[in-house]
Amino acid sequence: MDRMAWYRSLFEEAVCKLEPMWEKDDSCTGGSRWRKRNYPFEEQFQLTRLEREVPLAIMYSFLLPEIYLQASIFEELRRYESGFELSYILMDRMLRLVITLPVDELRGTLLGFIHQARAEFMDILDWIVKRANAAPLRVLAAQR
Repeated sequence: MDRMAWYRSLFEEAVCKLEPMWEKDDSCTGGSRWRKRNYPFEEQFQLTRLEREVPLAIMYSFLLPEIYLQASIFEELRRYESGFELSYILMDRMLRLVITLPVDELRGTLLGFIHQARAEFMDILDWIVKRANAAPLRVLAAQR
C-alpha cells in the first residue's frame, strides 16, 4: 500500500467513527478530498501531492461566503501570525482559507491536525472581527 492509500484509509476510518459527516469528493484529481457541510462554513480536507520535493501533503480549508470578500480580510491575513502555512484562494465568489502541511511534518493524528487547523481559522476570524470592531475606536481616539 502506498502512502496516499495508507493516509486515505486512516482518514476514512477515523471520520467514520468520530466525524461521520465528512463526504468523499470524487471530482478531485491528483489526490483525495472530503467535504463537510454541517458547520457554519464548508470544510475540506485533502490529501495531495504538491511538488516533487514534497511527496505528500495534507490540506485543510474553510470556504467563506462572498460577504468575506467585501471585508479587509486579505490585509488582515497578511498581518496574522500563525504557526501554520496559511494561504487563500479566490474562486466562484468565495474565499478558501487553506492550511497545508507535508505529512512528514505531521506531529499527531489527521483529526488532530484538522482540529488544530479549525481552531486556527476560528482564531483568525475572531481576531479579524476584533480588529474591525476596534478600528472605529482607534479613529475616535486619534481625533481627540
